[in-house]
Formats: sequence, structure tokens, C-alpha cells
Amino acid sequence: MKNFNFKQIASFLVVAVLVGSSVLFYNYAKSSPLDNVSGFGWSADWVDLNSNSVQDLPDEETGGMGWLSFNCTTGGDCGSVDYGVNIGVDGSLTGYAWSSNYGWVKFGGFDPNDFPTGGGTLPENAKLNFNTGEVTGWARFCSVAANPVLCNGDIENIKRGGWDGWLSLDGTDYGVICNAACQAGGSFSGFAWGGNDGGKNVVGWVDFADVEHFPITVATVTIGADPVNVPLNGTTTLSWDGLGLETSPDGCVASGNGPGGWTGTHPSPSGTFTTSALAPIGLYTYTITCDGEFGGTATASVDVNVGGATSLSFYALPSPSYPPYTTTLHWDAVGGTLTSCVADSASPLNVSELPDWNTSTFIPDPSSSLSVNVPYNPTNYKLTCDDQFGNPISQTISVPRGVPTESVALSSNGISGSAPNFTTTLTWTTVNMVSDSCNATSNPNIPSWNNPSPKSPTANGSQAGVVVPMSAPAFTTYTLTCTGFYTGNPVSVSILLNENSGVVSNKKQPKIIEN
Repeated sequence: MKNFNFKQIASFLVVAVLVGSSVLFYNYAKSSPLDNVSGFGWSADWVDLNSNSVQDLPDEETGGMGWLSFNCTTGGDCGSVDYGVNIGVDGSLTGYAWSSNYGWVKFGGFDPNDFPTGGGTLPENAKLNFNTGEVTGWARFCSVAANPVLCNGDIENIKRGGWDGWLSLDGTDYGVICNAACQAGGSFSGFAWGGNDGGKNVVGWVDFADVEHFPITVATVTIGADPVNVPLNGTTTLSWDGLGLETSPDGCVASGNGPGGWTGTHPSPSGTFTTSALAPIGLYTYTITCDGEFGGTATASVDVNVGGATSLSFYALPSPSYPPYTTTLHWDAVGGTLTSCVADSASPLNVSELPDWNTSTFIPDPSSSLSVNVPYNPTNYKLTCDDQFGNPISQTISVPRGVPTESVALSSNGISGSAPNFTTTLTWTTVNMVSDSCNATSNPNIPSWNNPSPKSPTANGSQAGVVVPMSAPAFTTYTLTCTGFYTGNPVSVSILLNENSGVVSNKKQPKIIEN
């Protein structure tokens, strides 16, 4: 990422972006709402078109990459060009971002032997560490690749002016960070580095302050009946509602053994349906299955008693269970009476593994409950009863063990003062961290921030007068690491500041001093 010839680059980019976009628009870049990164990166360094190391106005007033769109939902028309960047369950970044000036930026899928070296950047594909929030590795502008469709290979240096297109997401004294809540959806901050040649930038710093990660909503649906106990030849109204479902007049399909004209297609994501007269006497199941907005389906069922049939209501509250991992099981007879209810476990657990939920006989009339431990994630409980006709009725519920949110946030109110004694006020908040477990570190070493350490209290706090003895464009990294109360795992958050930094959420960009 050096030795740029800007005359060559300027002419090359016009051709490469046009060719690359025409190929990729219709054949390669695919994403849209399925991708969970949105927003824009920003870089506006001026380009030294005549290579004289002087910004000649007005021709060189602006230049550089400009806006970088991470998803067609926030920077384009997904119906025409479907693209975006996705964070996988392992933190890997894949997909494409788009710059109208420089073309496609590819994330993921590179051969490990292709990456540049130096600058402290790990030789790996772009990846987010959910524990620390740090983004590491490389992405690449495909317009300078020998094969812009596959984004690999290099063309002759004389044709690309020395620019290799690589974008470093972390390095010495800089990097891209996602906040403490990033696994569940959060905001990015910090800067990636696209290289320069003695300060004359093609890409330079890329600000990630307007980039966000949002988890895709998993398709879910619930259904209820009013009433659930229906007299012979009576009716009931079925109501359903869901999240992450497509909007369609026939996006849901009804099934089950219930009478009353229920089966067939119904609207999504919500709706109601009143049955016709219900007969004969019996316990019936009404099921609805709806298409997910991002693929997949969601299914839910409800039982309706017609003419006095009996069902078992069996549920746990709370569910999921949080430390100290207990819940209360509730059961009741619906529409009749139940006898000889026997507690059991469900695969893969044995009865002996649930000593507080065993083979004792319960009489749920009118209702009963029992507080139990939740030793596994999930723990399965089964209850089998006889109805008034001696027919067995079984129901199994699964209670997961939840992990409370453990997070740390760190922010700055901006830089004040003058060289060499710039100062800032750092503010931090924590959720479910061990008391007095937070340790402050910095790079380079800033004694006024590192001491006292550990920071206290951990619930929230601030520290004024932190000295920032450096000058742009060098960064000082401030890190706060705390221990999770429930998991015992370390949780870290970092921010990068230099003398030009405003508040952390601002889009202020480090300046590059031209030689």
C-alpha cells in the first residue's frame, strides 16, 4: 500500500470501476437485507493528482474514496444491485461494500497467502471478536485486482500506480471497534487504513462511525384461541402474530386436525380466523406455519377442547432461567379433570438427574406447581396424566439456561488543551461485572489512566484530566477490561483518540500531514 502514482491511479480507477461494476452488478455481488451490516464508511482525503506534494486548488480540493455503502438497503437500490456485508456466527465478515468512486470492497474469501504484511495487521480475512469488539484482518478494493470479479491477483504496477487496493482493519495505534453489545447488534467506531505514499492518499483513513451491526430477526410466530374450551357446535377465534415474517396475503399455511374450515392459506405476519361450528367432541390441534422474511419458516400450535375434552396445560416461569438457575413448573387440567400425573424427564436426561422432579404422583386439581432446579442448558421436563376417559396425555417443556448480559462501555467527551498536555474525560459504564474488577490499560502508556487500577466503582464512573501526550495522526488506545459476574470471562472495550478527536460518536477524521 505505497508508492502511488496518482496520474495512473486516477485514469485506471475510471476504467476499473466502470468495468468492475458492470460485471459485478449482474453476476457476483449478492446480499441485501439478509446481510446484517449497514451504514456508511467515509474517507475524504484529497488526491495529489500531479504528484507535487502540494494541494493545488481548486482541482485538488476534494478527492479520495468518499462514502462507502455497506448494504444496498442503506446505500442503493436492492432491486437493481443486491449487495451487502454480513457478520457470521463466528465473527467472520463476508460480502461486498460499494464506493461510487472506487468500486467494490470485498470482505472474506481471500487466500491466506494473498495478504500483505507489516503495520501490525494480522494476515487473515476480516473478523470481529465478539468478546473484545475488535475487528482484525484485511478487505480489498477489487478494482485494482487482475480479476475484479473474483477480486484476486495483481495487474502491472505501471497500470495501477502502485496501489494494491488492500484495506487494513487493524494495525499499530489504530483499528475498527464494535461496542460491547455488538454480538446482539451495535455500532462501530475507529478507522481502517487504505495506505498512502508519503502522505498523498488514495484511500487513507476510512471512518467506521456510521456503520452498524444489526442481527437478523429470526422468524417466530405465536397462535392463540378464544375460547379454548368450546361447547359442542360452538366456534372459536384463532389469532396469530409473528416477528421476522414476510408480509403476504397468503404467507401462512394452516394445518392440524381441527374442524371448522381452518386449513388453507392465511395472511402473514398476523391475522384472525373464526371457525364454523365445531363437532364432534374432542381435543383438536390448530397449527400455523409462516414463511420467514429472510428464509425459513416458523410454526406454532394451539389446542382447542370441544364439548368437554380435557387437555394439559404445562409450562415453566421463568423461562429461560437465570442464575441461580431455578424455575417453577405449573400444570393444570383444561376443560376437564386429570388424574395420576407422573413426572418424568425427557431425552437426553434421566429421572435420576432431576432429583427435584421425579416419579412422584401429582394431582393437578385445580392446579399445582413445583419449584425446580435447571441443571442443564436446556433442561427438559415431561408430565404424563390420564384424562377422565383413562387416556394418557403427555407434554414436554424445555427450559434453557440464560446468560445475563455482561457489557462494558467506554467513551470520551473529546480532546481539550494544547500540546503537549491534551486532556480528555473518559466515562465508563458496566453491566453485570464483578465489583472492582475493571483494569485500565493504554498504548502508549498513560499513567494518569492506568492508575489507580482496578477502576472503582464498576457500575459507572468517569475520570477527568487524562493526559493525551501525542500529536496527530498517532493514536492513543484506551482500554478497560472487566470480569463478568456470571461467566467469569473478561470483557474489554477500547477507544482510539488523537489530538483531533471529538466525542467518540462524531465523524471527525484524523488528518494526514502532507510531506
